[in-house]
Amino acid sequence: MDWNKGFSSSYFFSKVDPISWRDNGEFQVTDGSIARDSSGDLLQSADVTMSSDPGEAWIRIYLLVRQNGEQLRIPLFTGLTSDPTRNIDGRRNSFDVACYSTLKPCSDILLPAGWYTPSGIAGAQMVKNLLKDTPARITYEDNSPALSTYIVAEQGETKLSMAQKILSAIGWEMIIDGNGDIFIRKVPTEFSVSFSSRYNDILELSASDKKDWFSCPNVLRVVNNDVSMTVRDDDPDSPLSTISRGREIWAEERNANLTEGETLGHYAHRRLKELQSPVRNISYHRRFMPDIYPGDIIRLDYPENGLVGEYKIDSQNIQLTHGASTEETVHET
Repeated sequence: MDWNKGFSSSYFFSKVDPISWRDNGEFQVTDGSIARDSSGDLLQSADVTMSSDPGEAWIRIYLLVRQNGEQLRIPLFTGLTSDPTRNIDGRRNSFDVACYSTLKPCSDILLPAGWYTPSGIAGAQMVKNLLKDTPARITYEDNSPALSTYIVAEQGETKLSMAQKILSAIGWEMIIDGNGDIFIRKVPTEFSVSFSSRYNDILELSASDKKDWFSCPNVLRVVNNDVSMTVRDDDPDSPLSTISRGREIWAEERNANLTEGETLGHYAHRRLKELQSPVRNISYHRRFMPDIYPGDIIRLDYPENGLVGEYKIDSQNIQLTHGASTEETVHET
């Protein structure tokens, strides 16, 4: 399939058996969108309009693509329906349904008071064990780092929030594919696909381009266990310092993840410098391309628009309309 060229599209919505994880029936859906966000707890969600009340059910959304006699069926989202809102138009009813990702069951289970992770255990395996209440398949890459210290569950800690803490501690991440399956992996460092005005030109270049320096802090307080450290940028030659800006902008971090041999003071100074590097955020619309998710790195090559370099995907919004138009937000790596 040449995604650089046009294709015809339609959608199929299936029921999913939570035991076999296979399609088992069909839903009638008239409209919808899919949101993927690497900063969200559940990573994915969908909003769809149905012709009948689905109750609580697992649903899978497919994109059906046709191009020059070739046909593909691509899973876009798998998740759990919630209670719908019924819309009445004369004698006709429709139902707006919010759908949650396959991480939803793990976000509903609290850990026992006093639960903690042992140190020295491979983090990815521990995350998989915590997420076992989802019907989705879970896989992970080899050579997962081990936890260097234990992590104690806080009040109200869920299996999902603890899994996310472990991933943060080992510097890994998880993604969810269109089948709803969960993959635990190293954070990518190389780009997986390139978009260019000379080849693979699928961007609609009405983009927004912003560097957020306004909220960069010049004072940082770091708290680790019972120890606190505050560092400041008071350098008159620094454009973001307390002196240059004439005001203090504070940030705070708790449970700092120190590298081996790093002191809390060194960590605090390093993190303040990192937080003072304004992030370049770009948003655009593009044609749909499969197997690209938030967390992936892409390369942009549009020199005529000043968009050249590697960018990490933060979020995607896929409209279930012609061509599965995808709105994407990225930041420069």
